[in-house]
Amino acid sequence: SITDTYGYYSIVIDLTEEEDELDILLNLRGENFTHTIDIQAHRDSTNNQMTQDIQLEQNPPPSGVFFGFGCFIVLFTLVFVSVLMRTGRMLSTKQGRMEFMGMKQARMLECPTCKEMVAQHELVMHLIVEHDMEAFEAGELAGKVMRRTWSEEE
Repeated sequence: SITDTYGYYSIVIDLTEEEDELDILLNLRGENFTHTIDIQAHRDSTNNQMTQDIQLEQNPPPSGVFFGFGCFIVLFTLVFVSVLMRTGRMLSTKQGRMEFMGMKQARMLECPTCKEMVAQHELVMHLIVEHDMEAFEAGELAGKVMRRTWSEEE
């Protein structure tokens, strides 16, 4: 059975005159409450209803907000530890320390014409200067060489 928006729960019981002064035992979540039926009090009420406030002594279930907050804390801690471990592992090598300071070693590519190893950012210049290629041709050829490295990374 469901409570209304304010947390109130209603029970409707049809009674006869013979049930006057009858004790009703309500059992909610393992707690017992007694209510004595008083038909005269019912007749004297303005809206023909009897009201009995029942307050459960049990602790309410923990809120979902606390569960969500706990999950957030656990997830944040795991990410934080992961970042610390990764950073520590990176800083343990000379190359990693250089990358951490912003100095990353350039990728070396093989010139398709002379098979010489050239830094990636200097390949087009190498093709134009060393092999007397037009800028457009050098760009296309460098693009083909770089495209091979992209497919290897995937």
